[in-house]
Amino acid sequence: MPIPQVFPAHPPPPPRLNEKWVAVAVTLAGIAGAILYPMDNITSFLYFIGSVFAPMIAIQIADFFLLKKGHGRESVNASNLIIWAIGFAAYRILMRIDTPLGNTLPDMVFTTMLCLAAGWVLNWRQGTAGRKASQK
Repeated sequence: MPIPQVFPAHPPPPPRLNEKWVAVAVTLAGIAGAILYPMDNITSFLYFIGSVFAPMIAIQIADFFLLKKGHGRESVNASNLIIWAIGFAAYRILMRIDTPLGNTLPDMVFTTMLCLAAGWVLNWRQGTAGRKASQK
């Protein structure tokens, strides 16, 4: 028996869930959570979400639109993960400082600048490494 028949190139797709019923289940879970969870103080949760997503979006904007890089084939980009962690920490620090612009915009500007600087440094290092290899 030929190998492609024993090990097919693509496994069969998993069974699809009915999108309508998944949406209904998620909606009901959200309603139950809203009824059961005390909504008196969700500010800390909202700040946490902001500290996670603001630097992440800033990195995506800098990487894709400004540096014109695509990392679709990579499972993890180590430099962007480090920049995200720094942006996360910067957001948490900015929460203690009263700025007229709030926390999110200064953190996104800082993270974007950090991502641009790292991108330019990495491009420069790769360029000089390529030139050194071609000179040998």
